[in-house]
Amino acid sequence: MEEENNYIKSFVATPVRRRGEPNGSFFGDLFRYLILRVVQVIRILSVLLSLSLDSGSNMKGMVVRRMYWGRTSFYRTAFQVIVLFVTIAALVASIGTRTDIFAQEQTGVMASSGIIGNNDIFLQVGTTEAITEAQVSDVDYTIEKYTVKAGDTLAGIAHTYGVSEDTIRWANRIPAGRDTLRVGQELDIPPMNGVLYVVAQGDTLDSIIKKVKDANRFDLIELNNLQAPGYTLTVGQKLFIPDATYNPPVVVAKAISGSAPGGTYVNTGGQGVSVPSGTFVNPMQQCGGYTFIRGWRYSHTGVDLAHPSGCWIVAAGAGTVLKAGWCSGSMGFCVIIRHDNGYSTLYMHGQGQFAVRSGQRVNAGQRIMTLGNTGKSYGAHLHLSLSPPGVDVGSSYYGRINPAGIIPY
Repeated sequence: MEEENNYIKSFVATPVRRRGEPNGSFFGDLFRYLILRVVQVIRILSVLLSLSLDSGSNMKGMVVRRMYWGRTSFYRTAFQVIVLFVTIAALVASIGTRTDIFAQEQTGVMASSGIIGNNDIFLQVGTTEAITEAQVSDVDYTIEKYTVKAGDTLAGIAHTYGVSEDTIRWANRIPAGRDTLRVGQELDIPPMNGVLYVVAQGDTLDSIIKKVKDANRFDLIELNNLQAPGYTLTVGQKLFIPDATYNPPVVVAKAISGSAPGGTYVNTGGQGVSVPSGTFVNPMQQCGGYTFIRGWRYSHTGVDLAHPSGCWIVAAGAGTVLKAGWCSGSMGFCVIIRHDNGYSTLYMHGQGQFAVRSGQRVNAGQRIMTLGNTGKSYGAHLHLSLSPPGVDVGSSYYGRINPAGIIPY
């Protein structure tokens, strides 16, 4: 470096030759000077081009992410024009800034050093890799959390957050046509209308796109930061698809056995068992040898107790029958009882033979219907659900609680 500096100093300080003196060395120095300038210009342009391309790429990514929050799909036709304008502006600004820096430098040019005017452009700004390095979040959106309060409705919550009721239904797996909210329930609230989809076993990017309507492949990949080339998905992973709609698959219920919806009524008397007020008894006490086959969880709000069809199911507690007959959806023949302590019980998949009617008063241990295999049922069993006071056990799917420890079975 010292040798190069001495060379530059000697080059700058070379006196002007007198007229008539030999000038052969002048042309040699001029040639070397021009070569040096050309090399430096090429280096500058190379660095500027790299910086400009990286800056334009980053600006494009930022603009695209910001435009996702639009409530319509207008950005799909407009963002390319805006990105082009931003890229050109960034390129012009970058070149202009560098031109000013170089114009202000009036010291010499150091040969073969990558340094102009004693300003090392690599030391000033670092490498292009260091400039463009950024931390990327898992996804480019935020799912709000809302805890249901007394008096809340699905419509009211949707209005507060400015999204559709269906957007909240899909995000929280609330059955269509039901406002099944319970106090204390935590809801996922997407930032805009669309489908919050939970990846299931066997799902691929293409299969998910086929399941929803108006899904945009670019939106799905970019908004959820899926990585090329495989776009690997994991079971349980949540993907948000903006502006899409969704019709969750409906499992066809097993054909019912027994009589037509409504069932038959058999008067077996009003027998029951004597138990302390407010307590429950085993509803399967007359189905000896039954088997526990499945317990309560978020996606199965009850317990399943299996036994061959035909034995009598009894009321778990004293109360009033709210329904005895065919129940909609997957329940088949069912009985719903509101008990004296405020709790409600639901007995599903009956055979179609009832010992009680709607509005009737029952005692704990009193026969209510025969066990069967109707509705969405694969093998004869009782599905028993329980809800706390103030919650409709028949319609509030996610309002049901685990009967274990409350109802003996």
